[in-house]
Amino acid sequence: MMKRSGNIKTAVLLLTGALCICLLFAWWNGKSPSRLEREGRKETAPVIRAETEVLAPNIILADADGKRLKLRELYNEKPVCLYFWHPWNENTAIGLGLLQELQEKEGNRIYVCAVTLDGRREEAYAYIEKKGYTFLSYTTDVRTLREYAIKTPPVWICIDKGGKIKDKSEDMTIKKLLYILSS
Repeated sequence: MMKRSGNIKTAVLLLTGALCICLLFAWWNGKSPSRLEREGRKETAPVIRAETEVLAPNIILADADGKRLKLRELYNEKPVCLYFWHPWNENTAIGLGLLQELQEKEGNRIYVCAVTLDGRREEAYAYIEKKGYTFLSYTTDVRTLREYAIKTPPVWICIDKGGKIKDKSEDMTIKKLLYILSS
């Protein structure tokens, strides 16, 4: 009698296990393409390049005459090389020579610009004029430093035509500048 009761239990367990396996396969929500389409799976939309790029902040620049323009006006025409400097700091003024060299090599193809803060406008333009530099020179307000996350100049920022920031660096060589702006 005991043997028969053990056989019944084993049979019930086997039948229950088989039923569970059948139900599992019958209602399994697997990864079959037809099942996914029936459930309304959406295809991943192709990512548009412009949606993933961060454009350079559209800062306001002022020239020696006080004429104001937005940076976007420059980078919509050509690539832009910005050099942030302080006229009272000789270490930052050294980079102006490199900026002039870039102007002489690539001046027609890109905008080469020195940028300093409004507070030293006259001093900055006097220094550039004394040295005979021919690149564009602008002043801006201190908010620009925050927008570009500049802690302290000198800082080089290369912007592609259209506004994509290609590089930002505290140290630059003419060879590196030419490479960045040509790629």
